[in-house]
Amino acid sequence: MTGHQKFFGKVTTVTAVLNLLLNMFLIPMYGMLGAAMATGFSILLTNSIAIIYIHKKLKVLSVYLPFLSDKIDPL
Repeated sequence: MTGHQKFFGKVTTVTAVLNLLLNMFLIPMYGMLGAAMATGFSILLTNSIAIIYIHKKLKVLSVYLPFLSDKIDPL
C-alpha cells in the first residue's frame, strides 16, 4: 500500500532461500529442532529488516519500546 512492495518481495525471496539452505544444513544434525531454528531465524531476519526499513524510509517506529520514550501514553 505504500509502494515498497518490490523491496519486501526481494527480502522475502532472500530469506526464503536462506531458510532452505539453513534447513539443508540443520535438519540432518538436529532434526525437527533444526527446522524450527532455521525457520525462526528466517522469520526474525525478515521482521528485523522490515522494522529497520520502515523506520528509515517512512519515519515510523513500528515496535513498542517504552524505555526510549520520555512519556508513556496508557492508551
